[in-house]
Amino acid sequence: MHLKINPKLEIPTNEIQWRFSRSSGSGGQNVNKTESRVEIVFNVFESKSLTPFQKYRISSKAKTKFINGCICIVVQNKRTQYQNRQLALSRLASTLRELL
Repeated sequence: MHLKINPKLEIPTNEIQWRFSRSSGSGGQNVNKTESRVEIVFNVFESKSLTPFQKYRISSKAKTKFINGCICIVVQNKRTQYQNRQLALSRLASTLRELL
């Protein structure tokens, strides 16, 4: 599976790192049992799907979203890990579209 950014660019899922942890906030009784908080990390400089120009453009425009060459997205809005994963992927795609 690939994350589609635009008609010419797709990011392979093996270039995205996932981390899961327990979410703070709503969730009822499951809040202390399930790891619904999702963090994804996309290393721009190690990506094989981006051209050198795209890497430069992202790094020059993404001052607040760019940490050590990576774009990090954290989502804990939804109650399930699956919903947070989908939301995180969509936010990563929109962030990359915005920067490119």
